Amino acid sequence: LDRPLTDGNFTLDLGHDGVHAKGSGKFDGSPATIDGNLYFHPKTGPRIAYRIGLALDDAARARLGWDFSGDRLSGPVAVDATYTVPPNGKRAEVDAVIDLGAASLACAEADWKKPPHVPASARLVVALADDTMVGIPRIDIEAPGLDGKFAVALSPDEHRIDHVDIRRLVVGDNDIGGVVRRRPAGGWQAELRGARLNLHHLLKRALEADKPDHP
Repeated sequence: LDRPLTDGNFTLDLGHDGVHAKGSGKFDGSPATIDGNLYFHPKTGPRIAYRIGLALDDAARARLGWDFSGDRLSGPVAVDATYTVPPNGKRAEVDAVIDLGAASLACAEADWKKPPHVPASARLVVALADDTMVGIPRIDIEAPGLDGKFAVALSPDEHRIDHVDIRRLVVGDNDIGGVVRRRPAGGWQAELRGARLNLHHLLKRALEADKPDHP
């Protein structure tokens, strides 16, 4: 990421096998901790491995361009991310655990909300090639009344979402799975299955959004 790291305070250990760096600073203005290793000749395990801790509020996510959740997420979150690069090849992986306890969550389509200071967490595994995101093979999110497990596949040419696998989504009155695919001509196609599917709130929102404005 082309973002500044300021107010850094690090220790650096240089050995025969590699370099270890540990410290803290501000990543684009947000408090961050870093603990990283670069191994010169790894026989097993990764060539690069470092762990980053971040505290991000709404403004920080907006600065980083990570406010893609819209009005579904509001408030501070704590991110504990591990970045690893294997000994050979250009592939890499980010495995991030996110503490959502201090934030508020909402899914209006299912009439579900989580207020602040109620435990909740998420996990994202992001696949990278040449430092470009090529997929999100794992997205887990858990909170009281919410249990979601997803995977996101990107189109190889445009690196935009091709389809989303809903491995499990329990939220509100819904317990579903399936896949949502991008249509070649535009829009999306959803193939859903499951024990419970309540479309009342989703249809209500769609109808309200389709109403003409009145003077």
